[in-house]
Amino acid sequence: MKPSAPGTSLIKQTSAWLPLLMSLAALTLILVYVVLYYPLQERAGDESGFAHAFQLLMLLQLPFILWFVIKWLPKDPGQTLRILGLQSLAWFGAVGLIYWLEK
Repeated sequence: MKPSAPGTSLIKQTSAWLPLLMSLAALTLILVYVVLYYPLQERAGDESGFAHAFQLLMLLQLPFILWFVIKWLPKDPGQTLRILGLQSLAWFGAVGLIYWLEK
């Protein structure tokens, strides 16, 4: 394990950008669902394929985030915390949209 070189951005690490991509994919999935099906659906439940895909995307990114924090926090705490903040915003943004739609 080599420490990151000065000036090297940690966002290039797979464990940094993959959770962001997964959150954006989940957000896109929500928006596609809203455009295609939400106006037509009665509030019968959330057990559609969209719901399962969303749940998997949101859950499966947590091990990547944990790995990123464990690996990089001791080496570069500043960048690690900034990227963790971005990951958190993306995660809570997708979950927050679901919460808002359920109201």
